Amino acid sequence: MPFIILTFDNQILKILIDTGADKSYIDPCFIPHNKRNPTDLTIKSLFKITNLNQKTTIKFNELHKPIELYLLKFHKHYDGLIGYETLRILNANILLEQRVLQSSHFSIPLHDKPKSCIKPFFP
Repeated sequence: MPFIILTFDNQILKILIDTGADKSYIDPCFIPHNKRNPTDLTIKSLFKITNLNQKTTIKFNELHKPIELYLLKFHKHYDGLIGYETLRILNANILLEQRVLQSSHFSIPLHDKPKSCIKPFFP
């Protein structure tokens, strides 16, 4: 799955792009407690039901407007996930041939795998 690199609060984050997800998420370790807001969201998957009780609104340096993210540690190799709803709000398009996430306000390169996922080849 494609991901992008975004920066927030002097931190570099690997953000997965998932058009099959409605909501967007960020690992709670990146969000200070004073930037967290209460919420009530239930996520249902094939394997479990997860209740989320915190969200935040942050402005990544590369994006033209703040976005809402629910606090959830969902993957060991990615720091967050941008879903369809946020892509629509940003008016962003995934241009696979050009390998960018693009809107009239930004153009961010797409990546395939985080470096920590790439296994060295040994013949």
